[in-house]
Amino acid sequence: LENDDTDRVGHSVINAELNESGQYYVYVTSYEANESGSYNLTISEGQATTSASSTGGGSRDTTELALGQEREGSLENGDALGDESQFQDYYSFTGSAGDTVRIAMSSSQVDTYLTLVMPDGRELENDDYEGSTENSVIELRLPENGRYSVIASSYRDGEIGDYKITAMPGTGNIAAGSGMFGSRVYGVFVGISDYSQLRQTEPGWGDLSFTADDAVVARDSLIQSAGMNPGDSITLLDRDASIENVRAAFQEMGSRVGPDDTFVFFYSGHGGQELRSAGPTASDADGYDETLALSNGTITDDAITALFDGISANTSLIILDSCYSGGFAKDVVSKPGRMGLFSSDEDVPSLVASKFTAGGYLSHFFGEAIENGNADSDNDSAINAMELSQYLHMRYNAESLNKGPSNFNTPDFGYQHLVADRGGVSHDAILFTVR
Repeated sequence: LENDDTDRVGHSVINAELNESGQYYVYVTSYEANESGSYNLTISEGQATTSASSTGGGSRDTTELALGQEREGSLENGDALGDESQFQDYYSFTGSAGDTVRIAMSSSQVDTYLTLVMPDGRELENDDYEGSTENSVIELRLPENGRYSVIASSYRDGEIGDYKITAMPGTGNIAAGSGMFGSRVYGVFVGISDYSQLRQTEPGWGDLSFTADDAVVARDSLIQSAGMNPGDSITLLDRDASIENVRAAFQEMGSRVGPDDTFVFFYSGHGGQELRSAGPTASDADGYDETLALSNGTITDDAITALFDGISANTSLIILDSCYSGGFAKDVVSKPGRMGLFSSDEDVPSLVASKFTAGGYLSHFFGEAIENGNADSDNDSAINAMELSQYLHMRYNAESLNKGPSNFNTPDFGYQHLVADRGGVSHDAILFTVR
């Protein structure tokens, strides 16, 4: 449970009915980053405000649900009530990351509805398993250690009746990377507007407008609309976006990202090219390495590829809004499970999207695609690889229709277009679940 502004800025309140004996933790923080200051914290017996308590009944005792155990229960008057006035029973179990669990609820008397609440607060739900109103099933690979809550309920308001509920070891036949069960989104977000540090050793790198903001926009869109936990992201802006810090961020993510997860590397800033000392290769037939300009030096496409080799995600997505970024496609998107989105071809500059108050067009369009699930064209609460690619292509095309061809000496969009390389990621692979 969390709260920002209850009735005003500077006042946060959580009023909760405790439904299980045990140790509870309270985390105190600020809404903005790096804020400091004093505060008052009080914990007291409060006035219950849940719908269950307001009805004069509503016991919310939690029952332990041991793995391999079947329990019988009954939805009845006096049970806790959900938001839509369905009776609810509560169960819980302690799980370990990587375990596969299958939770099933069955009844011949009520239209079953099953909810699983994970330790970080995310919820999974199932109504009719394989079309049956008498069965609800959730199967997943647990994403983290901790306490999991199971809510047994009905689809319709006020239904009462007996049911059975079980928690069993899963079959292991979960579609990896489905974005629905047991998967998480992790990300490293890099944006640089201030290149004063790099200019000390490599003159010529000018400052950019809005590119540091691009990284924040991309990150926040995934947090707000794709269910990424803030703690599962690393953001490096301006001077913090050094070669060493980017390498360290990939190393940390390599220790956290699992085989069912989605990993995103986002960069907005200067891109460049440098001659390969070994000359042309199959992946760099033009004889150039493409580079990203970080705060204290440049890093090549080969080096970024090596960093991705340390990430064991189901799907890894690289998003580069920088000049010549399309050249990274032949290097990074070279193994199964990797997909790339690049703001321009490998021999074409990328332009500042001033009209959108954004550092680049790809940055703005990506945030727009994720926000409120705009790219979810079939409205199935998920964005797959084709939907994201198509949305970005459409936005690029719409923008280019308003511009003429560029001679590369004027800020014109005409010759810039999206490079979307899905590599070994299938067109229907789910990247993000819409929240």
